[in-house]
Amino acid sequence: MAVSLSYQEMILFVFEGGLTNLIPKYGMNHWSKMMLEVTKARYEKEYKIRIEFNDGKSGVVDLKDDLWGSVFEPLRDQNKFKRFAVSEILHTISWENDADFAPEYLYHKCLTQCPT
Repeated sequence: MAVSLSYQEMILFVFEGGLTNLIPKYGMNHWSKMMLEVTKARYEKEYKIRIEFNDGKSGVVDLKDDLWGSVFEPLRDQNKFKRFAVSEILHTISWENDADFAPEYLYHKCLTQCPT
């Protein structure tokens, strides 16, 4: 089901709470089907993580080449890299230093690198 928003609803969506304002109108089930989320993640080896998504798809993502910049460079230490969790707030993998990757980015990498 496609959702058509008025200009006013789009402004409210962006500036006044995002989904919070639209859930009462369209229902939570609609949004949970639309939004991609990481549901499980398990360390494999080196910089590889097996990830499962809320649409049932899963795969292994290799993040070795993505660990650059001030937030991600500390994760080049494999002992630090291994210490990730699936955030209940962000619905993606995150680390203690607040580094995280968007679920959509991980989804694309998983499915193009090694679909399962």
